[in-house]
Amino acid sequence: MGTKGSVLGIIGSILGMVLSVFLIFWFRTDPGDIQYLVVIFFLLLPSSLASYAVVKASFSMLLIAEIWTIPLLSYLTFFGHGIPKFSLLIPLLYTINLWILKYKREEH
Repeated sequence: MGTKGSVLGIIGSILGMVLSVFLIFWFRTDPGDIQYLVVIFFLLLPSSLASYAVVKASFSMLLIAEIWTIPLLSYLTFFGHGIPKFSLLIPLLYTINLWILKYKREEH
């Protein structure tokens, strides 16, 4: 895969991981609360999967990671008070990487 696609995908997954760590510290209430599980399940795990998918150049795993993150990031962007509006940049970078992967696959 091309270098541009790899860089964009890795940047998106790193942004997802940073945002998830930020949200985990932002939700510092009771450790048993469901917010921690939601952030880990809907943001940290898909970001880790996306970084693995970028390294392996796997179109299907990156697509799963993108679809997996969209509900939480959409909710946080439109209804989350104090959440940076750049959170929709993460699935956008995944989508650009998917297009590059698809384009590279069609070339060969």
